[in-house]
Amino acid sequence: MANVFQFRIGITVELIMSVGLVILGLSLYIVLKAVDKNLAILALLLKLVEATIAAAIVLVSLISLQVAKGGTYISIFTPEQLQTPVGLILNMHTAVFSVPMVFLGLDMVLFSYLFFKSKYIPRILAGFGIISFALIFIHALMFILTPRYATMSVNQIIFWAPSGIFEIVIGIWLLSKGLKIQHT
Repeated sequence: MANVFQFRIGITVELIMSVGLVILGLSLYIVLKAVDKNLAILALLLKLVEATIAAAIVLVSLISLQVAKGGTYISIFTPEQLQTPVGLILNMHTAVFSVPMVFLGLDMVLFSYLFFKSKYIPRILAGFGIISFALIFIHALMFILTPRYATMSVNQIIFWAPSGIFEIVIGIWLLSKGLKIQHT
């Protein structure tokens, strides 16, 4: 409760991220539907599921904050009684976010595959995207199945660093070279 404003900023950033996921998914669908409309639709739907779950997690965080603040509508509980369930919910934030990461891994593997198939970007870059997001998918499942191993720092680096590198490289590529779309 000492950092409520910072917590609210974090919630706002996560909510904006959810909106950005929808925009990203729609944008990628528009660019890649000519390659394989069915796979592009599937990838878009998975991206929308990811965004929806991420937004729901934000909603749970906001509700938790409201409960932790107390108020007349929950005055039947003491602050101590509220701290345990709210603390549990907020401490589980990272674990809960493994669920939308499953969808992130799947949707971005599909979008990367469509880029690979299209040759809009260099195939080596698209292939790196496929591998990078397959690792995120595997890590998300690992977090669900064996959280003790998934939270090890070395595993987080191994499974997440490639996608971070991919996102930076693809961003630079798209800004400097654009897409090589052949109109037929």
